[in-house]
Amino acid sequence: MRRYRPSPGAAGWIAVGVAVAIAEITDSRPMTEAFREAIEDPVLGPAICVGYGYLTAHLFGVLPPKYDLIHLFYVHTIAKRKARHA
Repeated sequence: MRRYRPSPGAAGWIAVGVAVAIAEITDSRPMTEAFREAIEDPVLGPAICVGYGYLTAHLFGVLPPKYDLIHLFYVHTIAKRKARHA
């Protein structure tokens, strides 16, 4: 019987899920409350909202590849490095 072995990307999302679960269990308030408090900060709030919005747009594929900085970083650095070492 063959065992499932997650890709590094899938393992990363599993790790994020575990980190969220640990934070929810160990903190005295839910992460939603902490997030809402953080975005009310006059300095960090806008930066958090922009970062969150950008990451969400990236993950849902809303950004065209030529404007998606996360995609461009992968294409121009990681993918090239993988191609050189293949």
